[in-house]
Amino acid sequence: MKICYDARSAQWYAGTGIGTYTGRLLEALARLRAADFRLVWADRCDLRLAGPGEEPSSPPLAPEPLPEFWDLIAVPIQDLGNSFDVLHVPHNGLGLPARKECAWVVTIHDLIPFRLPGSAETCYARYFREQVPAAVARADVVITVSEQSRRDLQDLLQVPDEKIVVTYEAADPSYHPREYRAARRAVSGRYGIDHPYLLYIGGFAFRKNLVRLVRAFAAVADQFPDHLLVIVGRTGRSYPLVRETAQSLGILSRVVFPGQVSAADLPTLYCGADLFVYPSLYEGFGLPPLEALASGVPTIVSRSSSLPEVVGEAALLFDPLDQEELIDCMGRVLADRDLQARLRRGGPARAAGFSWDQTAAGTLAAYRTAAGLDATGRR
Repeated sequence: MKICYDARSAQWYAGTGIGTYTGRLLEALARLRAADFRLVWADRCDLRLAGPGEEPSSPPLAPEPLPEFWDLIAVPIQDLGNSFDVLHVPHNGLGLPARKECAWVVTIHDLIPFRLPGSAETCYARYFREQVPAAVARADVVITVSEQSRRDLQDLLQVPDEKIVVTYEAADPSYHPREYRAARRAVSGRYGIDHPYLLYIGGFAFRKNLVRLVRAFAAVADQFPDHLLVIVGRTGRSYPLVRETAQSLGILSRVVFPGQVSAADLPTLYCGADLFVYPSLYEGFGLPPLEALASGVPTIVSRSSSLPEVVGEAALLFDPLDQEELIDCMGRVLADRDLQARLRRGGPARAAGFSWDQTAAGTLAAYRTAAGLDATGRR
Protein backbone atom coordinates (compact mmCIF):
# COMPACT_ATOMS: atom_id res chain seq x y z
CA MET A 1 0.00 0.00 0.00
CA LYS A 2 1.52 3.28 -1.14
CA ILE A 3 0.31 6.50 0.51
CA CYS A 4 0.66 10.09 -0.68
CA TYR A 5 0.47 12.39 2.34
CA ASP A 6 -0.16 16.07 1.59
CA ALA A 7 2.14 17.68 4.16
CA ARG A 8 1.89 21.25 2.88
CA SER A 9 0.13 22.60 5.96
CA ALA A 10 2.97 21.40 8.21
CA GLN A 11 5.27 23.65 6.24
CA TRP A 12 2.99 26.58 5.49
CA TYR A 13 0.94 26.71 8.68
CA ALA A 14 3.49 25.85 11.36
CA GLY A 15 2.54 26.81 14.90
CA THR A 16 -1.20 26.23 14.46
CA GLY A 17 -3.30 23.23 15.43
CA ILE A 18 -3.62 21.99 11.84
CA GLY A 19 0.08 22.55 11.16
CA THR A 20 1.04 20.67 14.32
CA TYR A 21 -1.32 17.79 13.53
CA THR A 22 0.05 17.46 10.00
CA GLY A 23 3.70 17.48 11.07
CA ARG A 24 3.45 15.27 14.15
CA LEU A 25 1.25 12.71 12.39
CA LEU A 26 3.71 12.54 9.50
CA GLU A 27 6.54 11.77 11.92
CA ALA A 28 4.48 9.12 13.70
CA LEU A 29 3.41 7.47 10.44
CA ALA A 30 7.07 7.24 9.40
CA ARG A 31 7.84 5.42 12.68
CA LEU A 32 5.28 2.69 12.00
CA ARG A 33 7.37 0.85 9.38
CA ALA A 34 4.44 -1.43 8.61
CA ALA A 35 5.28 -4.08 6.02
CA ASP A 36 2.45 -3.07 3.70
CA PHE A 37 2.96 0.67 4.07
CA ARG A 38 5.06 3.00 1.91
CA LEU A 39 4.85 6.71 2.55
CA VAL A 40 5.69 9.68 0.37
CA TRP A 41 4.69 13.24 0.99
CA ALA A 42 3.96 16.39 -0.95
CA ASP A 43 6.77 18.92 -0.60
CA ARG A 44 6.30 22.69 -0.23
CA CYS A 45 4.82 25.00 -2.84
CA ASP A 46 5.90 23.18 -5.99
CA LEU A 47 4.14 20.00 -4.82
CA ARG A 48 7.03 17.73 -5.73
CA LEU A 49 6.78 14.27 -4.21
CA ALA A 50 9.60 12.84 -2.12
CA GLY A 51 11.11 9.63 -3.41
CA PRO A 52 9.35 6.45 -2.26
CA GLY A 53 12.47 5.25 -0.43
CA GLU A 54 12.67 8.34 1.78
CA GLU A 55 11.19 8.48 5.24
CA PRO A 56 10.75 11.81 7.03
CA SER A 57 12.25 12.19 10.49
CA SER A 58 10.92 15.73 10.67
CA PRO A 59 9.23 17.66 7.86
CA PRO A 60 10.91 20.97 6.96
CA LEU A 61 8.71 23.55 8.63
CA ALA A 62 8.45 27.20 7.69
CA PRO A 63 9.40 29.47 10.63
CA GLU A 64 5.99 31.15 10.62
CA PRO A 65 2.65 30.49 8.95
CA LEU A 66 2.26 32.41 5.74
CA PRO A 67 -0.63 34.90 5.62
CA GLU A 68 -1.72 33.59 2.23
CA PHE A 69 -1.91 30.00 3.49
CA TRP A 70 -5.54 29.39 2.61
CA ASP A 71 -4.99 30.80 -0.88
CA LEU A 72 -2.02 28.46 -1.34
CA ILE A 73 -3.55 25.33 0.14
CA ALA A 74 -6.65 25.64 -2.02
CA VAL A 75 -4.43 24.96 -5.04
CA PRO A 76 -5.06 21.29 -5.88
CA ILE A 77 -2.28 18.83 -5.36
CA GLN A 78 -1.11 17.41 -8.68
CA ASP A 79 -3.03 14.54 -10.24
CA LEU A 80 -1.49 11.32 -9.01
CA GLY A 81 -2.32 8.91 -11.81
CA ASN A 82 -2.27 5.30 -10.61
CA SER A 83 0.93 5.74 -8.59
CA PHE A 84 -0.76 5.57 -5.19
CA ASP A 85 -3.33 3.53 -3.34
CA VAL A 86 -4.40 6.36 -1.01
CA LEU A 87 -4.11 10.14 -0.93
CA HIS A 88 -4.45 11.72 2.52
CA VAL A 89 -5.23 15.45 2.74
CA PRO A 90 -5.06 16.34 6.46
CA HIS A 91 -6.06 20.02 6.23
CA ASN A 92 -9.84 19.81 6.06
CA GLY A 93 -9.96 18.30 2.59
CA LEU A 94 -8.84 21.50 0.83
CA GLY A 95 -6.76 21.18 -2.33
CA LEU A 96 -7.81 17.74 -3.56
CA PRO A 97 -6.93 16.78 -7.16
CA ALA A 98 -9.40 17.41 -9.97
CA ARG A 99 -9.56 13.69 -10.76
CA LYS A 100 -9.98 10.90 -8.26
CA GLU A 101 -7.53 8.20 -9.31
CA CYS A 102 -6.98 6.50 -5.97
CA ALA A 103 -8.77 6.25 -2.63
CA TRP A 104 -9.10 9.52 -0.71
CA VAL A 105 -8.80 10.07 3.04
CA VAL A 106 -9.44 13.57 4.42
CA THR A 107 -9.06 14.86 7.95
CA ILE A 108 -11.78 17.32 8.98
CA HIS A 109 -10.72 19.02 12.21
CA ASP A 110 -13.94 20.89 12.83
CA LEU A 111 -16.94 22.44 11.09
CA ILE A 112 -16.66 25.86 12.72
CA PRO A 113 -17.51 27.83 9.52
CA PHE A 114 -20.83 25.94 9.51
CA ARG A 115 -21.37 25.76 13.28
CA LEU A 116 -20.39 29.39 13.98
CA PRO A 117 -20.89 31.36 10.75
CA GLY A 118 -18.91 34.58 10.75
CA SER A 119 -16.38 33.42 13.33
CA ALA A 120 -13.79 32.26 10.80
CA GLU A 121 -11.65 34.48 8.60
CA THR A 122 -13.43 35.36 5.36
CA CYS A 123 -11.00 33.73 2.93
CA TYR A 124 -10.80 30.49 4.88
CA ALA A 125 -14.56 30.36 5.44
CA ARG A 126 -15.21 30.79 1.72
CA TYR A 127 -12.88 27.96 0.70
CA PHE A 128 -14.17 25.79 3.51
CA ARG A 129 -17.87 26.17 2.76
CA GLU A 130 -17.29 25.72 -0.97
CA GLN A 131 -14.94 22.73 -0.87
CA VAL A 132 -15.47 20.71 2.31
CA PRO A 133 -18.96 19.32 1.57
CA ALA A 134 -17.77 17.99 -1.79
CA ALA A 135 -14.53 16.67 -0.25
CA VAL A 136 -16.26 14.62 2.44
CA ALA A 137 -18.82 13.35 -0.09
CA ARG A 138 -16.09 12.08 -2.43
CA ALA A 139 -13.71 10.80 0.27
CA ASP A 140 -13.60 7.09 1.05
CA VAL A 141 -12.83 7.71 4.73
CA VAL A 142 -13.21 10.90 6.78
CA ILE A 143 -10.91 11.17 9.78
CA THR A 144 -11.79 13.61 12.52
CA VAL A 145 -10.23 14.44 15.88
CA SER A 146 -13.04 14.15 18.43
CA GLU A 147 -16.46 12.66 19.00
CA GLN A 148 -17.82 16.21 18.95
CA SER A 149 -16.52 16.67 15.41
CA ARG A 150 -17.93 13.27 14.45
CA ARG A 151 -21.37 14.46 15.57
CA ASP A 152 -20.95 17.70 13.64
CA LEU A 153 -20.07 15.79 10.46
CA GLN A 154 -23.19 13.68 10.89
CA ASP A 155 -25.50 16.57 11.80
CA LEU A 156 -24.26 19.31 9.47
CA LEU A 157 -23.00 17.42 6.41
CA GLN A 158 -24.92 14.12 6.79
CA VAL A 159 -21.74 12.03 6.64
CA PRO A 160 -22.58 8.36 7.37
CA ASP A 161 -21.20 7.18 10.69
CA GLU A 162 -19.49 4.17 9.10
CA LYS A 163 -17.41 6.51 6.94
CA ILE A 164 -15.98 8.44 9.93
CA VAL A 165 -12.91 7.48 11.97
CA VAL A 166 -11.98 9.38 15.16
CA THR A 167 -8.27 9.68 15.93
CA TYR A 168 -7.36 12.05 18.76
CA GLU A 169 -4.51 14.52 18.70
CA ALA A 170 -1.78 14.44 21.35
CA ALA A 171 0.67 16.65 23.20
CA ASP A 172 4.25 16.49 21.99
CA PRO A 173 6.66 14.74 24.44
CA SER A 174 8.38 18.10 24.97
CA TYR A 175 5.38 19.06 27.12
CA HIS A 176 6.02 17.63 30.58
CA PRO A 177 6.29 19.03 34.12
CA ARG A 178 9.35 21.17 34.77
CA GLU A 179 10.61 22.84 37.93
CA TYR A 180 8.43 25.91 38.46
CA ARG A 181 11.11 28.35 39.64
CA ALA A 182 13.45 27.39 36.81
CA ALA A 183 10.64 27.91 34.30
CA ARG A 184 9.83 31.30 35.82
CA ARG A 185 13.47 32.37 35.54
CA ALA A 186 13.61 31.27 31.91
CA VAL A 187 10.41 33.14 31.05
CA SER A 188 11.72 36.23 32.80
CA GLY A 189 14.99 36.11 30.90
CA ARG A 190 13.38 35.45 27.53
CA TYR A 191 10.25 37.64 27.73
CA GLY A 192 10.80 39.96 30.68
CA ILE A 193 7.76 38.54 32.50
CA ASP A 194 8.87 38.99 36.11
CA HIS A 195 5.59 38.34 37.92
CA PRO A 196 3.43 35.25 38.42
CA TYR A 197 0.98 34.88 35.56
CA LEU A 198 -2.14 33.32 34.15
CA LEU A 199 -1.65 31.97 30.65
CA TYR A 200 -3.67 31.61 27.46
CA ILE A 201 -2.14 30.18 24.28
CA GLY A 202 -4.04 30.14 20.99
CA GLY A 203 -5.43 32.39 18.30
CA PHE A 204 -7.30 35.68 18.33
CA ALA A 205 -10.41 34.51 16.48
CA PHE A 206 -13.54 35.92 18.09
CA ARG A 207 -14.66 32.42 19.09
CA LYS A 208 -11.64 32.25 21.41
CA ASN A 209 -13.62 34.51 23.75
CA LEU A 210 -10.65 36.63 24.84
CA VAL A 211 -12.62 39.78 25.64
CA ARG A 212 -14.50 37.81 28.30
CA LEU A 213 -11.18 36.44 29.58
CA VAL A 214 -9.78 39.96 30.00
CA ARG A 215 -12.93 41.11 31.80
CA ALA A 216 -12.74 38.12 34.14
CA PHE A 217 -9.10 38.82 34.88
CA ALA A 218 -9.95 42.42 35.68
CA ALA A 219 -12.49 41.16 38.23
CA VAL A 220 -9.85 39.13 40.12
CA ALA A 221 -6.94 41.50 39.57
CA ASP A 222 -7.28 43.27 42.93
CA GLN A 223 -7.47 39.94 44.77
CA PHE A 224 -4.24 38.75 43.12
CA PRO A 225 -2.27 42.01 42.67
CA ASP A 226 1.02 40.38 41.67
CA HIS A 227 -0.36 38.36 38.77
CA LEU A 228 -0.28 39.16 35.07
CA LEU A 229 -2.39 37.76 32.25
CA VAL A 230 -0.21 36.50 29.39
CA ILE A 231 -2.02 36.03 26.06
CA VAL A 232 0.21 34.17 23.60
CA GLY A 233 -0.63 33.96 19.91
CA ARG A 234 -0.26 35.68 16.62
CA THR A 235 -2.42 38.79 16.76
CA GLY A 236 -5.61 38.35 14.77
CA ARG A 237 -9.11 39.67 14.29
CA SER A 238 -10.05 40.27 17.93
CA TYR A 239 -6.71 41.70 19.05
CA PRO A 240 -7.63 45.41 18.83
CA LEU A 241 -10.82 44.83 20.83
CA VAL A 242 -9.02 42.68 23.42
CA ARG A 243 -6.37 45.35 23.94
CA GLU A 244 -8.97 48.13 24.02
CA THR A 245 -10.94 46.20 26.66
CA ALA A 246 -7.87 45.83 28.88
CA GLN A 247 -7.15 49.54 28.52
CA SER A 248 -10.71 50.58 29.32
CA LEU A 249 -10.64 48.44 32.47
CA GLY A 250 -7.36 49.96 33.62
CA ILE A 251 -5.38 46.72 33.47
CA LEU A 252 -3.46 47.06 30.19
CA SER A 253 -0.17 47.20 32.10
CA ARG A 254 -0.97 43.76 33.53
CA VAL A 255 -1.89 42.08 30.22
CA VAL A 256 1.10 40.87 28.20
CA PHE A 257 0.93 40.09 24.45
CA PRO A 258 4.15 38.27 23.46
CA GLY A 259 2.77 37.44 20.01
CA GLN A 260 3.44 34.06 18.45
CA VAL A 261 6.35 32.43 20.26
CA SER A 262 8.61 29.65 19.06
CA ALA A 263 7.63 26.04 19.67
CA ALA A 264 10.83 25.66 21.70
CA ASP A 265 9.65 28.29 24.21
CA LEU A 266 6.10 26.99 24.71
CA PRO A 267 6.87 24.19 27.22
CA THR A 268 8.64 26.66 29.52
CA LEU A 269 5.82 29.21 29.22
CA TYR A 270 3.31 26.55 30.28
CA CYS A 271 5.38 25.36 33.23
CA GLY A 272 5.95 28.87 34.55
CA ALA A 273 2.21 29.62 34.71
CA ASP A 274 0.11 29.50 37.87
CA LEU A 275 -3.03 28.82 35.82
CA PHE A 276 -3.86 28.04 32.20
CA VAL A 277 -7.22 29.39 31.00
CA TYR A 278 -8.91 28.39 27.74
CA PRO A 279 -12.27 30.17 27.32
CA SER A 280 -12.97 29.18 23.69
CA LEU A 281 -16.58 28.95 22.57
CA TYR A 282 -15.89 26.11 20.17
CA GLU A 283 -13.08 23.68 19.30
CA GLY A 284 -12.76 20.61 17.13
CA PHE A 285 -10.20 19.22 19.58
CA GLY A 286 -8.31 21.82 21.64
CA LEU A 287 -4.60 21.04 21.69
CA PRO A 288 -3.38 23.84 24.02
CA PRO A 289 -5.39 22.54 27.02
CA LEU A 290 -3.91 19.08 26.50
CA GLU A 291 -0.41 20.59 26.32
CA ALA A 292 -1.13 22.44 29.55
CA LEU A 293 -2.27 19.24 31.26
CA ALA A 294 0.85 17.42 30.05
CA SER A 295 2.94 20.24 31.52
CA GLY A 296 1.32 19.87 34.92
CA VAL A 297 -0.29 23.32 34.90
CA PRO A 298 -3.58 23.85 36.77
CA THR A 299 -6.06 24.25 33.93
CA ILE A 300 -9.59 25.57 33.48
CA VAL A 301 -11.43 25.28 30.17
CA SER A 302 -14.81 25.95 28.61
CA ARG A 303 -17.57 23.44 29.14
CA SER A 304 -18.19 23.46 25.39
CA SER A 305 -17.74 21.42 22.20
CA SER A 306 -14.86 18.93 22.41
CA LEU A 307 -13.06 20.40 25.43
CA PRO A 308 -14.67 18.30 28.21
CA GLU A 309 -13.96 15.24 26.05
CA VAL A 310 -10.27 16.17 25.91
CA VAL A 311 -9.57 17.18 29.51
CA GLY A 312 -11.85 14.73 31.33
CA GLU A 313 -11.72 15.36 35.10
CA ALA A 314 -8.18 16.77 35.00
CA ALA A 315 -9.34 20.40 34.59
CA LEU A 316 -12.11 22.60 35.97
CA LEU A 317 -14.90 23.46 33.53
CA PHE A 318 -16.92 26.66 33.18
CA ASP A 319 -19.67 27.96 30.92
CA PRO A 320 -17.82 30.19 28.41
CA LEU A 321 -20.82 32.54 28.26
CA ASP A 322 -21.02 32.91 32.06
CA GLN A 323 -18.41 35.45 33.10
CA GLU A 324 -19.19 35.01 36.79
CA GLU A 325 -18.49 31.28 36.61
CA LEU A 326 -15.18 31.98 34.87
CA ILE A 327 -14.28 34.52 37.56
CA ASP A 328 -15.15 31.99 40.25
CA CYS A 329 -13.01 29.25 38.65
CA MET A 330 -10.03 31.56 38.28
CA GLY A 331 -10.25 32.74 41.86
CA ARG A 332 -10.74 29.26 43.30
CA VAL A 333 -7.66 27.81 41.64
CA LEU A 334 -5.39 30.77 42.38
CA ALA A 335 -6.43 30.81 46.06
CA ASP A 336 -6.54 27.05 46.82
CA ARG A 337 -3.15 25.31 47.02
CA ASP A 338 -4.75 21.90 47.54
CA LEU A 339 -6.81 22.31 44.38
CA GLN A 340 -3.70 23.46 42.50
CA ALA A 341 -1.82 20.36 43.66
CA ARG A 342 -4.66 18.05 42.62
CA LEU A 343 -4.83 19.58 39.16
CA ARG A 344 -1.04 19.46 38.76
CA ARG A 345 -1.08 15.73 39.58
CA GLY A 346 -4.03 14.86 37.38
CA GLY A 347 -3.00 16.69 34.23
CA PRO A 348 0.00 14.61 33.11
CA ALA A 349 -1.88 11.37 33.78
CA ARG A 350 -4.75 12.52 31.59
CA ALA A 351 -2.45 13.71 28.79
CA ALA A 352 -0.58 10.40 28.82
CA GLY A 353 -3.71 8.72 27.46
CA PHE A 354 -3.15 10.47 24.12
CA SER A 355 -0.19 9.81 21.80
CA TRP A 356 0.74 10.50 18.19
CA ASP A 357 1.68 6.84 17.79
CA GLN A 358 -1.93 5.90 18.63
CA THR A 359 -3.09 8.54 16.15
CA ALA A 360 -0.82 7.08 13.47
CA ALA A 361 -2.04 3.53 14.13
CA GLY A 362 -5.66 4.65 13.74
CA THR A 363 -4.75 6.56 10.60
CA LEU A 364 -3.05 3.52 9.07
CA ALA A 365 -6.19 1.49 9.78
CA ALA A 366 -8.19 4.18 7.97
CA TYR A 367 -5.84 3.94 4.99
CA ARG A 368 -6.37 0.18 4.81
CA THR A 369 -10.13 0.62 4.97
CA ALA A 370 -10.03 3.23 2.19
CA ALA A 371 -7.87 0.95 0.04
CA GLY A 372 -10.15 -2.06 0.61
CA LEU A 373 -7.63 -3.98 2.73
CA ASP A 374 -8.13 -5.92 5.96
CA ALA A 375 -6.16 -5.35 9.18
CA THR A 376 -3.27 -7.48 7.86
CA GLY A 377 -3.03 -5.54 4.60
CA ARG A 378 -4.71 -8.21 2.44
CA ARG A 379 -7.63 -7.62 0.10
